Formats: sequence, C-alpha cells, structure tokens
Amino acid sequence: DVLLHCVVDAILGALGLPDIGQIFPDSDPKWRGAASSVFVKEA
Repeated sequence: DVLLHCVVDAILGALGLPDIGQIFPDSDPKWRGAASSVFVKEA
C-alpha cells in the first residue's frame, strides 16, 4: 500500500498536479479509508 501511494504521488507530480492529499482528501467520505490501488486507477 505504501509503494502504491508513492507511485500515485510520482504520477501526479510528473503531470504537475497537486499531491495525493489534495486530489484525494481523506476528509471526503469517497476517499476515506480507500486502498492505494483505487488511487492508482484514478490517477
């Protein structure tokens, strides 16, 4: 899970987008507790 989190951050950074916490905030119930694999698919 940690590795996938890093991969998503790298993808977003390479695209010049905000970091994972801004794109997928844990304050949004949609993303709270989601697995990093979900973020990879979205990114």
